[in-house]
Formats: sequence, C-alpha cells, structure tokens
Amino acid sequence: MKTIFLSAGLPELKEKRDPRYFETADITAIRDAVLSLVFVCLKMDIKIVWGGHPAITPIVYEAVRNYEEKERMVSMRLTDSEIKKYIQNHVHLFQSAWFENTLPEDNNKFENVTLTQRKESFLDSISSMRVEMLKSYELMTAIYIGGMEGVLEEDSLFNKFYANKPTYPIASTGGAALELYEKYKYVRNYHESLLSNYAYTSLFYSILSNI
Repeated sequence: MKTIFLSAGLPELKEKRDPRYFETADITAIRDAVLSLVFVCLKMDIKIVWGGHPAITPIVYEAVRNYEEKERMVSMRLTDSEIKKYIQNHVHLFQSAWFENTLPEDNNKFENVTLTQRKESFLDSISSMRVEMLKSYELMTAIYIGGMEGVLEEDSLFNKFYANKPTYPIASTGGAALELYEKYKYVRNYHESLLSNYAYTSLFYSILSNI
C-alpha cells in the first residue's frame, strides 16, 4: 500500500509565535483541504500518516466518519466491521509521549496510534517523534496544509530522508504551506494550481494519481 505524509496545522495568534502564519491562513480552506485529502486517500487505497495536532486530528476523524457513512450506504459487499477495518488500516497517527497526560480525546478514535518516546525536553521529544514518524514507512510524498514552524521543520526532515520524492504545499491554505510554495516554487517546480485551485478533491486526485 502506498503511504503519504500529511503535515498540517491551524495557525494561531499566540505570544512568542510568529504572526505571519496566522495572517495568511485560510482556516476554512485548511479544513476543506484536510477533509478532501483523507477522503481521496481512502478512495485510492493510500495510507495517510500524520503527527498529532489538536486542531487537525478532529478534522481527520470527521473525514473518516463521513467516508464510513457514505460507504455504509453504497457498499454491497462489505460489512460495517469490514468498512471500519479498511478505514483504520489507512490512517496512522503519531503522538509524542510528552503530551501523554493531555492527549486529545479524538486520539482514542483511532486504532493505529504510535506514542513515541518522551525525551528530556519538549523540542527533543517532538524532534524524535518526527524522525520516527518519517522513517516508519517508505513515504511516497508529503502534503503540506496551513501550519506554522512545525510544517517547515517537517519539510526539512522529509527532504533529508526522501530527497527524490515530491512535496506539495497547498499554498491556497496559507500559513507555512504558502511560505514553502513561495520559497521553492521554481526550485521544486510547483504548479500554480497549488495556489489557485480550491477544488481540493480533484486537486488531490490529480496529485496522488502520479505518485
């Protein structure tokens, strides 16, 4: 099964956080893009891996729930338990044990969850999680949606481990994804549809058909 990496976040205007990500973020577009990506991955038999984010994991679960409801209505060959098993096999959530006492309730809705080792500091813990997450599969591509500094850091790591694999910053969602697009659009030959196309379902079908 092909596996892709999702790096996403909802930029927040907080003390000590760079406001530039918040200023360009399109919250509705971020949500729509995540919903569409998960739907397309499930339809195309592609596994999606992501790092736990309190704002993104609930959106992933919403997409999973929507897909399950649609499949239950149209599927003539799969039982409810088979549909659920198929879905759970296609989503893998990574979370650092640094947050072990404050894990979002939505984490419990996923069967395939990896809790990575807690290190001496927050930054070391997050870094360790990212490395383990990115090395756990042979990833075919990375999709960036919204986000802040963490998305930039994950892009750097992804390109370190998968230098020859494509990346797709969905620039229309703003935040770090827009920054990556503007920084590398010529170096990585990013298509302008990443900035202009809000029809995310068709966009992701196009992207993932070529990985």
